Amino acid sequence: MPGVMTVRGPVAAGELGRVDAHEHLFLRTPALPGDDFWDEEKSTAEARLVGESGIRTVVDLTPVGLGRRPSALARLAEASGLHVIAATGYHRSAHDPSGHWARPVDADVLVDVLVQDLTTGIDDRDWSGRTPRRPASGPAS
Repeated sequence: MPGVMTVRGPVAAGELGRVDAHEHLFLRTPALPGDDFWDEEKSTAEARLVGESGIRTVVDLTPVGLGRRPSALARLAEASGLHVIAATGYHRSAHDPSGHWARPVDADVLVDVLVQDLTTGIDDRDWSGRTPRRPASGPAS
């Protein structure tokens, strides 16, 4: 069944219902000190209220390095009954912590992170560890 990929697996497009197309269910950014969304219990409670309003799907647009929490998103989706779609991408550098790895690397590494997010899933540490390494390239076997 082709469908839309959510944090809990594919969902048929017809099952998405009303969609909130821009949310941040978890977020930490130095550009908005003290305005973090980090408490999983509170975020889940708010997600339940969103569901009760008639929305069935939420698109979480939190970019790389700003607190994407795929495992927590999956738990939130399960507990709230919402479909949650997680995005990938980068924000402007004002939102990155000082010394964030994404700024000094070349575009190929940035693209590799996005492709990996899309093909194998979002890194549960939200790429907050060491600078990602490019995968070894070679002939396909």
